[in-house]
This record gives sequence, structure tokens and C-alpha cells, in this order.
Amino acid sequence: MRQACLSIACCLFAMIGGCGEPDAPKPMARVGDEIVVCGQFFHTGAPVVLWMDPGGYDAYRIECRFTPDRMLPSDAGKRSSPGRYDTFREGLPAPMAEQVRSEGWTLPLLQEQVDLFVLHYDVCGTSRACFKVLHDIRGLSAHFMLDVDGTIYQTLDVKERARHAGSANDRQR
Repeated sequence: MRQACLSIACCLFAMIGGCGEPDAPKPMARVGDEIVVCGQFFHTGAPVVLWMDPGGYDAYRIECRFTPDRMLPSDAGKRSSPGRYDTFREGLPAPMAEQVRSEGWTLPLLQEQVDLFVLHYDVCGTSRACFKVLHDIRGLSAHFMLDVDGTIYQTLDVKERARHAGSANDRQR
């Protein structure tokens, strides 16, 4: 499990230019160990289950995963969207915000903004339990969950703004 966590952290860290390497990892064909960033696959060296895979956990879903008759938690009505994520980050510099609004996120633009990888221990025991609590009960999302066997579950593309870390969701450099 430690190796899987290090794999994903190193992959993300390298992509944002934090390892002192001159170039970010290059997108490659899918073999089962990739995470998705701006619609591109990047190898991690650890098993990955994506939201679009059978058995994956999809934070893009509006309805609850484990209790499909429930749509949203009671406090979710305070949001501008019924989703558990946002496609836009608050506090972007005006030129960047305009570019993202008109063209969407590109890997270079995202690399300018993402500089933090939060590792949170949730005490749920499994990714299934964690996703149920975050998504179905609390109306939140996280990009990644690391299961007890070392499998990484990715629920959203990294370009999306997950809702799980309060003010850190839009943290600016």
C-alpha cells in the first residue's frame, strides 16, 4: 500500500515539475496502472481502477452509488450544482480563468495550479466504504482513494475540483 501511495504521489509530483526533472511524464497507452490528468493517461506503476472501469467509483455521478434512490445529502442544496465536484477552480488569475472557461484545462495550465497532494486517512477501512461515506452520505468527492491491497481508485480527472478539503480545494500558491 505504501508503494502505491508513493507511485501516485511521484507521478503527480513529477507532472507538476516538483522532482527537478526537466519534463513531465508523457501520456501513454492504457495498461491498467494509469491515472487520468486532463483526459490523458499517465503510468503510476501501481494498479489503478478508474471511474469508467467496471467496479470503479464515479464521482461524476449525481445519484448515490450505493443507495441510488437518494439523490443528494440534505446540505447539498446550498451548492450551485448537484454534482460533488466542480469543473472550475476559484481564485484563478483573470487571464487563466478566461482561458479555462473558453478552452478548458490543458496539462500546462493545470501544472501551473496544482502543487499539493493531500493524503488523508479516513478510517473507513476500504475504498468502497470511503466512497460510500464521501459520495453518498456527505455529498463530497476525492480524486483518489488507496485501498488496503494497494489499488488506487481514481474517481475524477485531476483537472476537476474535488470537494473534500474545504478551503484547500481552491488553495492558491
